[in-house]
Amino acid sequence: MTIPTNSQQDHGMIVFKDDEYAQYIKQAIERVSTITKTEGNKVFFEGRRIIEGHGFALRVNSFDIYKCPRGYLLHTYMNKTPNWAVFADALDELLERAPDQQVARRAHGLLVQKNLVHSGH
Repeated sequence: MTIPTNSQQDHGMIVFKDDEYAQYIKQAIERVSTITKTEGNKVFFEGRRIIEGHGFALRVNSFDIYKCPRGYLLHTYMNKTPNWAVFADALDELLERAPDQQVARRAHGLLVQKNLVHSGH
């Protein structure tokens, strides 16, 4: 699977695994954005990637946070388990909703580095 890496991407793009969880990720996208195009297993949507996080612990391949018209989306590419996504109106709420708090902590650190949130979370 090819994972997008261009952090200056103007439109959101997620590559789906061929599994039943792709539907849930698509639903999360639709809560905060509009899907503009699908191309094979790629879904394009309105939004701008503001965080691009690298993998860790041999289980997380990478993660991205997108600023979308109706909120924020955190999407995680996992190595051996299903990919997942959460959405929220605000960044702090987004991180609280993450089912993996290690991803949330790393994302928070990157948001602090970019002055998008305060270090106190």
